[in-house]
Amino acid sequence: MITRAVALTGLGGGLLAALGAAAVAAGSEPHLDLDRIDPWLVVFAVGLAVLFGAVAFGLHDRASLRTEDPEKRWERALSLWGVVAAAAGLAFALIGASAGFDPATAAGAIAIAGLFESVLIVVALVVLVLGS
Repeated sequence: MITRAVALTGLGGGLLAALGAAAVAAGSEPHLDLDRIDPWLVVFAVGLAVLFGAVAFGLHDRASLRTEDPEKRWERALSLWGVVAAAAGLAFALIGASAGFDPATAAGAIAIAGLFESVLIVVALVVLVLGS
């Protein structure tokens, strides 16, 4: 069963990401530029990172129901975390494609930030798997 702390952390991260995305959408352009980053875009990115982290630990908690071996639990959880990150990355890529990946627009800036975080997770997991 997912612990209460992990669930609340995930909920808080999701709410923070939603608040950041809403504030980016309500703000003025450009949102992401070489010399300017919308502060609310940073709030969105932090909230998304917290949500992604909580998902990893939530998957680990769920895996503990199936096996007692700690290495197997993390192996299963990180594999599923990669799938979740890849699916989120695909969703951000679709959002970005619809906005033309224009960093000046709210949708483009959010898609770029979300896709960047998703790709970081997937790449880190690939490096972890290939390195071990």
